[in-house]
This record gives sequence, C-alpha cells and structure tokens, in this order.
Amino acid sequence: MSKHSDPASDPDRILRIREVLNTTGLSRTTLYHMVRDGTFPAPLRLNTRAVEWRRSQVQGWIADRPDASGSNWR
Repeated sequence: MSKHSDPASDPDRILRIREVLNTTGLSRTTLYHMVRDGTFPAPLRLNTRAVEWRRSQVQGWIADRPDASGSNWR
C-alpha cells in the first residue's frame, strides 16, 4: 500500500478558478464580488492574470455556510 495521500484530498492543494466555481456553485462574477467584499477568501495571485485558491480556505468557506435546513442561521 502506498504511503502517499490522495492529492485531491490535500487541504493545501491549490484550486484553479474553474474548480472553485464547480465546488461552490458560484458564478465567476459573484465569486469576484464576494472576494472584493471580503465574504470569500482572497486568491493567491500567481501573476497578473492567474489566481488560485487554497482548497482548505474554500472548504472552510463552504463549512461556514448555512445548511439547507437553516439550522446554521443566526
């Protein structure tokens, strides 16, 4: 058995924008509005055109969202 972990489950794995959009269900416009407003984690800027997010930050944001039953509403 290999001692290597599954890269897809690595919390420090870097996600490209397409993966973030697919994971969160947000549109690109909404995502960038939320980043600007500070309600979504800011991306890591690789250069003037490329940005990526840490998987752990995206998963943390998802975990903080209210569930469908509304039990997390404050």
